[in-house]
Amino acid sequence: MPIPVDRLKQAQRPVRERILEFLSQHPDQAFTAAEIYVALEGLDEKTGPMTLVFMNSTQRSRLLQPLVVATEELIQSGKLTAAPVQGTTYYAVVR
Repeated sequence: MPIPVDRLKQAQRPVRERILEFLSQHPDQAFTAAEIYVALEGLDEKTGPMTLVFMNSTQRSRLLQPLVVATEELIQSGKLTAAPVQGTTYYAVVR
């Protein structure tokens, strides 16, 4: 199925930039890695996370690995903060 060229260009931007832009648009909220992935990929907010749940761990790891690396870099550079809440890690932009 074809996609708009603007969506293709957005997807070509570095993951770090896309994560920071998304979280900066929601400075009062923290998100899980799955929620960030769903937002960056333009998946449906309700069914997107379930898609990740039903993937096998290898597929899920492959999809989330670039996001994990980028969030770690952003945390180390002081642009993001992260903390586990009830067993799930949440990420937020540092203001």
